[in-house]
Amino acid sequence: MIADVFAIPICKAVILSAGKGSRLLPLTEHRPKCLLKLAGRTLLDRQIDALEEAGIEEVIVVTGFGDDQVDRTIAARRQGRARVRTLFNPFYHVADNLGSVWMAREEFDGNLLLLNGDTLVTPDLVRQVIENAGQGITVTIDRKPAYDDDDMKVEEVDGRLIHIGKTLSPHQTSAESIGLLAFRAHGARTFIEAVERLMHTPEGTSSWYLRAIEGLADTLPIRTLSIEGHEWAEVDYPQDYKKASALVAEWDRQAGVPRQRTTTAGWTALVLAGERPGGDALAQGLGVPAKALLPLLDEPMLNHVVRSLLATPAIERIAILTQRPEELRTPATEWLQHEKRVSFIQSGDGISASIEAVAGGADAPWPVLVTTADHPLLTPAMVSDFLAQADTPDIAVGAVERETVLGAYPQTKRTWLHFRDGAYSGANLFALTSGKVSIALKLWADVEADRKKVYRLFWRFGPLLALQAIARLISFDGALTKAGRNLGMKVKLVALRAPEAAIDVDKLSDLRLVESILAARGPKLQTRSEARSVPLDVYA
Repeated sequence: MIADVFAIPICKAVILSAGKGSRLLPLTEHRPKCLLKLAGRTLLDRQIDALEEAGIEEVIVVTGFGDDQVDRTIAARRQGRARVRTLFNPFYHVADNLGSVWMAREEFDGNLLLLNGDTLVTPDLVRQVIENAGQGITVTIDRKPAYDDDDMKVEEVDGRLIHIGKTLSPHQTSAESIGLLAFRAHGARTFIEAVERLMHTPEGTSSWYLRAIEGLADTLPIRTLSIEGHEWAEVDYPQDYKKASALVAEWDRQAGVPRQRTTTAGWTALVLAGERPGGDALAQGLGVPAKALLPLLDEPMLNHVVRSLLATPAIERIAILTQRPEELRTPATEWLQHEKRVSFIQSGDGISASIEAVAGGADAPWPVLVTTADHPLLTPAMVSDFLAQADTPDIAVGAVERETVLGAYPQTKRTWLHFRDGAYSGANLFALTSGKVSIALKLWADVEADRKKVYRLFWRFGPLLALQAIARLISFDGALTKAGRNLGMKVKLVALRAPEAAIDVDKLSDLRLVESILAARGPKLQTRSEARSVPLDVYA
């Protein structure tokens, strides 16, 4: 009989990924814990890959917070050996993981694995569990010299679990559960029957599923399986996230996996919507209190910018910087107050100082995309194109070649920067990826008044670079690379293909041109605050 049980392989796994991961805030403010990126790939992707490589053929992911994001992530995965589907737990915000197991109770039939959504494992570890899990229920354990209050501690004797819980005393504790269980034969149904009984108690929804295991251990032999020697990680706190990121980066290095681009991480978009001293002449001439509120197709310019950013997959959050946030809160921008991914932050008077004050902080974690409220022609495709090319530098600067712009819009008047490889106009798109950029921001603060006289900026890096730029003996990208090297960082030019990327609104003629371009595009993008469905490809 036992031989028959082991003859049937374990080919199914359930992953519990419904929780929000509040202890990881602000990383999990707008995305579920399972979608945090570890060395460029999500925790969930890495879990599914490990299970699939170990022979699992069916994976059920129990979702809750951010379920739509998880669904999109799974839909975007390459088709592999394992069939992956989701099961939504509508009670995730009021129930602990026992509730997620209860929602998936129909899946617990026969041989399967149960994996916590924050446990990172390797294929070899999963194989060991599949090959060595005993009949009934097996709890996977690891050992270490000491255990902290948050560890799921285990008391076991000769491979049999006696007690499991976070409150076990040091003299009781001999191991910890890693958050991976195996079920064979009757084990799955026995477990679900215990879950059903616990769910009928007053404290049921606030319980962990391992409490059901604790209850069963009094009368049934619950086996333990040590995976000592295998690497694994649990991602519960920010320090766990850092350790897990380093661990998988080393796994990838050993496996020869190339480093992932930074665009896989969740970007913060900083929208500069403040006013320069004395106010904006165009806004004043049109009787508008702020430039960001200039009317375009009967709504504020700011709306167009934020909609495009919200529809860009790589953008996780948006912070609008302005000296007077209350000035931008109008009936036409009221929808922004209901967008969880959008916040208003009061800024100072200087652009660079305002960026430096928030970039990398809780409101705007790295990496950061900087753009402006007077760039209403931004599209999701345009922003995605820029981020896809801003792969490894500390700073990436967006620009468009003159031939590209004038070939499409010969009537536009732009400021052109001339270099050996041609003339460029800035695109008001900057990618900042780490705290190293603070040096550049401080330098920018010194020359902010001459922001459109780029040669004065290059003069700060020595007369040779300045003369090369003035005499057009160096390319734009070459000049940025040299300037960055002098600051101890990598700076890169991103030459964009969309001519509209160079067109912002500074003059009345700009406003009229932009209005005509937007009108020709047709229906505007919509957000969830305005409509249930979001047509992400309207401007692609």
